[in-house]
Amino acid sequence: MRRIFVLAMFLSVLSLKVVQANAQAQPLYAVAFPHDNHVSVATLMDDQTWRLRTFDNSYFGKGDFSYIDPVWSPDGKTLYITAFPADDTEKARAIYSYDITSDQYNPVVVLPKLDRSLDWAQIEGLSTDGRYMRLSRSMNSTADWVDLQSPQHPQIIPQNSDCPTRVVSWQPSYLITYQYLCGNIGIQIWDAHTGKLKTDLSGVDSDRLNYGSYDQWVEINQKPSYLLAASSYDLVNENIVRVDPETGKETILSQGGSLFVSRDQDFAAFIKDQRLMRLDLATGKIEDTGTADKMSQVLGTDGDDLQLWNVLNTPEQTRISQITLTKTARTDADFYKVSPTPAEDTDIPGFIRLAPRTSRFSLSYNDAKGNPVIQIYDGNKLLFSDNDVTSPSKLEKNNYWQMDWSADAKWYFQPISVKAGDDRTLGIDLDTGKTTLLPEAGSYLITASPDDTWWLYTVLKPDQLQNDVGFQDPLEAPIIAFNHVTGEKVALGGSGFISFAIDGRNQRYIQDNFYIWSPSAHVVAPH
Repeated sequence: MRRIFVLAMFLSVLSLKVVQANAQAQPLYAVAFPHDNHVSVATLMDDQTWRLRTFDNSYFGKGDFSYIDPVWSPDGKTLYITAFPADDTEKARAIYSYDITSDQYNPVVVLPKLDRSLDWAQIEGLSTDGRYMRLSRSMNSTADWVDLQSPQHPQIIPQNSDCPTRVVSWQPSYLITYQYLCGNIGIQIWDAHTGKLKTDLSGVDSDRLNYGSYDQWVEINQKPSYLLAASSYDLVNENIVRVDPETGKETILSQGGSLFVSRDQDFAAFIKDQRLMRLDLATGKIEDTGTADKMSQVLGTDGDDLQLWNVLNTPEQTRISQITLTKTARTDADFYKVSPTPAEDTDIPGFIRLAPRTSRFSLSYNDAKGNPVIQIYDGNKLLFSDNDVTSPSKLEKNNYWQMDWSADAKWYFQPISVKAGDDRTLGIDLDTGKTTLLPEAGSYLITASPDDTWWLYTVLKPDQLQNDVGFQDPLEAPIIAFNHVTGEKVALGGSGFISFAIDGRNQRYIQDNFYIWSPSAHVVAPH
C-alpha cells in the first residue's frame, strides 16, 4: 500500500471563468440541471470549454407526484424537456428538444389543454431505440405515446389510460406500466413498436403482479420470447414470475426476488431465503448454489459469468465477498471479514459503500477502542487508510454523507476538515495516490464527469448543512465546474439547485440525481 500525501490545492486565487465556448468546437458530453425551475444544459466541448444554455420556457421542478425532469435520448445527443408552449404561460404541456451538436432548441409536440389548474406533461421514458416517448398528463390521469420519428410530424398515439400510470420498464419489444389509484390497479404490457396494448393484468386476480412491487422486468429473447418479473426489495412475499406478453399467462417459477440475468441470457440468478438460486432460462430448472447474505448489486458480467457482491453486515460479523456464477459453477472470494464487527452501534454496524462495476469498496466504522476508521479496498488489497494521510488536515470521519465514487471507481471523494470552519471535499486517486482538494472553503462535490476530469461542486455555508436548514426546500447555490488537472474553474450558474437527503445514520448528503449527464458519457471501462 503506497503512502498518500494530501496535496491541498488552494486555488481560490484563480479567476473564476464564465462559460464561453468556441464556436468551432464539437461537444463531448453534457449535463442537465435545474436553474430557477428552468432547465440548464452545460456542454463540454472538445477544446475543454463549456457552453451553457438555459431555456426560459422550460420547467424542471415539482410536479403532481414527482419531479418533472428532462430525459436524454439513448445516444446522448438530444435532451427532451417539459416546457410551456408559446401561447400558454400557465400549463407546461409542451415537449421541446435540445440538440447539443447543432445547439438548436425546438418544439417537438404540444399537447391539447386539459381542464386542470396544473397540466404537466411529464416524460416517463424513451424506448431503447429512442424512437418512442411515453408522456403522462396532469396527475398522470392520461397517458400519450409519441412517435418521434414520424415522417410528417411527431405523432401522438393516445393510450386511453383512465387511471394514473407510471413506467416500470421499457424493454426492446415491450413497455411495462403500472396503473394505480383507481379500481383497475395493476400491470399493463404494451407493444414497444406500435404503442398498442398487448396484455392488461390490471384489476384481475393475477399472481400479485397487480400490486406493483415487481420493479424488475427482463425480456428473454428465446422463441417465443417472454418476460421475467421480480421484486428487488421484497424477497420474502414475492415470486420470480414468467409472463407471456402476448396472452398475459403467468407462471410462478419460485419464491424470491432480486433478479440478475447473464448478458447472453443463458441463465439467471435470484435470492430465496438467503440462498442464491440459479435458473436455467432454456429449461426452467432451478438450482440452489449456496448462501447469499445480501446481494447489493451486480459487480459485472462477461458473457456466461455473473459477478455479484455478497455483503453480510450484522452486529456479529461483517463479511464482504464476491461471487462468480456461471451456468455450471459458483466461486466465492472473501475480500473482507471481521468478527465481532467493529461497529459504531448495534443498529448500523458499519458503513459500506460499494464502487460501481469494480471490486472496490470503502469501509467506515469505529474500531474496538472507539476510534473512527476509514479504509478503501480493491478486493482483499488495502488501497487506502486514513492513518496514511500526512497533512495537518483531518478526514471528517463522522460525515459519512458525502463519501462517493467516480463513475469508473478511480476516484473516491471524502469530506475533510482543513481547519475550523473550513470543510470541503477531498478526491483520492486510488491508481496513483494523488489527492486533490476542492479549491475553496465550504466547497462540496455534487457530481463528477464520467471521464473524471471535471468536478461539479457548490459552496455552502456551515448553517446550510444543519438538519433544520434546506432539507424541506432545495437551496439556491452557485454551481462551479472544476478541472482538477489544470485547476481551472468555470461558473455554470449562480442559482443552482441543491437538494439534501438523509441516510440511515441520519446524516445529510447532497443528492446528485438532479444533475443528469448525457448517457453516451457513461460508457466506462471497468477496472
